[in-house]
Amino acid sequence: MTLLLTNSKQTCYNNFLMTKSSSVHSFLSNYPTNKAKFDVLIPHCEDRILLEFGIGYSTIFFNDVGKFTASVETSKKMIREFKESFEFRDIEFHVLNIGPVKEWGYPLLPLRFIKNSVSKEIKKASYIARNLSPDFVFVDGRFRVNQILSLIQNTVHQFTICIDDYWDRDSYKILEEFLPEPKKISEDFALFFVDDSVRFAIVNNANLPPLCST
Repeated sequence: MTLLLTNSKQTCYNNFLMTKSSSVHSFLSNYPTNKAKFDVLIPHCEDRILLEFGIGYSTIFFNDVGKFTASVETSKKMIREFKESFEFRDIEFHVLNIGPVKEWGYPLLPLRFIKNSVSKEIKKASYIARNLSPDFVFVDGRFRVNQILSLIQNTVHQFTICIDDYWDRDSYKILEEFLPEPKKISEDFALFFVDDSVRFAIVNNANLPPLCST
């Protein structure tokens, strides 16, 4: 199965590309040539309840293949521009309010100034997952390691986590101290399955890693 934009989405997409230049504009202009990257996820997320951290190509993809998607993002601007650009169905957007952000949702202030508020927002995002009970969680936003560990600690069901850019970012490998061995399904994506045994091990671990914005 290859993902194709419907006519209405294609028209909206083309209209958006005619607006004034922005980082989001530049990013979205590459979607048609990058959408095939996500086809490998279809068996894991088709017609299922999905949760994503970090909007992007995945948001458009999940809009077409998922049953329902909750999307968590640190940039209000990106959420607004995405919502103005596409006719989304069954997607609920949530803002992770970490204060002012730079391009692509990176915090503008040093972590030492926002540590408490970021930790609070990460935990709040985990409660979104607890209420949603997603089948599949896609992580491509800020604070990936911290968000994943908090998510597991504060949910009660089994689900699959997919982390983008996993294989070429050493900072993510610390997760293998807490999670089962990841399954490599592409050059970008790593899958982890979360069950009660994984959750118990994390909840009872006193040496969780410090905040990291990547």
